Amino acid sequence: MQDSLNNRLFALIQVPLTLVVLCFVNGAGPILVSLLAVWALTFRKLSLEEIGLCLFVGLFFIIINYLALTQNLFAFSNPDLIKMPLYQFFLWPFYVLNAKRLLGGSQVGQPDWKIFGLLALYVLAFMLIPNPMHLLAATGVILLIGFALHRSYKDLAYTIYMIVIGAAVEYTSVHQGHWSYPGNPPGGVPLWFFALWGGTGYFLHRAALPLIERVTRYAKAH
Repeated sequence: MQDSLNNRLFALIQVPLTLVVLCFVNGAGPILVSLLAVWALTFRKLSLEEIGLCLFVGLFFIIINYLALTQNLFAFSNPDLIKMPLYQFFLWPFYVLNAKRLLGGSQVGQPDWKIFGLLALYVLAFMLIPNPMHLLAATGVILLIGFALHRSYKDLAYTIYMIVIGAAVEYTSVHQGHWSYPGNPPGGVPLWFFALWGGTGYFLHRAALPLIERVTRYAKAH
């Protein structure tokens, strides 16, 4: 109980500290070192399940980001590798692990493979749709279908929390010049960020966490 409370308290300060680094540290290398130091101090020990989650999400969002970058949906100011700065390879694993620590693990139980079909469509949208408003419509509809199939207060909590993190990260990073979006959207950030971050929260709770929990249980049993 005490460890769970401590994890939640540390999770509450992780995003503000991450934003401080993104605001005041310059250069991909120094940003990466600073972020890793902050996360090491606040995450402390990681479970096997959490390590698996970070690896899965890290690979997933390397693909998503690269597809979005090749579609010119956005661009990093100072890329290092495959159109991305070094620290970007670690940010999405941080976001989802922070959400898991703060909100707790999945309450889904058995994964529903229809949700993984929706997740595949979600990824395809970033591969095939370069128009920002069409992308917002497509990913928004996919997310609504997900909620029509399965919904719980925890699905909603993950979705809203990731949108809140997304707004903080997107507006901070755009105004600090870390990345930018074409077409001068209002405030510098296009509206499809709502569906990107909200969908991440929904699919994290409804698909990724149940899958990782199932794989982890199998690995421990064997």
